[in-house]
Amino acid sequence: MSEKWSSDITERTDVVGLGWQEDLGFAHLGVDYTYTKGKTHVAYDFGPLALGNPPAAGLGNLAGSALPDMTTVQNAVTVNLVKTIDKKTSVRAMYRFEGMKLTDWHYDGVMKGVMAAYDSGTLLLDSGSMNYHVNTVGVFLNYKM
Repeated sequence: MSEKWSSDITERTDVVGLGWQEDLGFAHLGVDYTYTKGKTHVAYDFGPLALGNPPAAGLGNLAGSALPDMTTVQNAVTVNLVKTIDKKTSVRAMYRFEGMKLTDWHYDGVMKGVMAAYDSGTLLLDSGSMNYHVNTVGVFLNYKM
């Protein structure tokens, strides 16, 4: 009987971005957009004794590639307005929106019950994947020496 286990992780991330710049006369305007989509696939194999002797109840349901892919989708938009004061000084106003949606089998119920029976849930180290959005506003002074 074997206690060996192995894992193979395949990740793919696709990114596309667009940018637009316009001189407004009194200032320079820039708008940038980025879309990112990522996918992580986990495949694994383990011998009959790798998860304990005897193996924890219910772990047979995790054989092979039973775990769903983990995915991320992110959208980000940045707007910059740059006003030149003189040859050495400019001011930049910036706004950025970023949002992300995550799916992760650690937190989507796949492991509930199964891993709790094996390791008292220690695989779950935080409260779970959080979809998020962030708005950032900034004003920057640039002085060239």
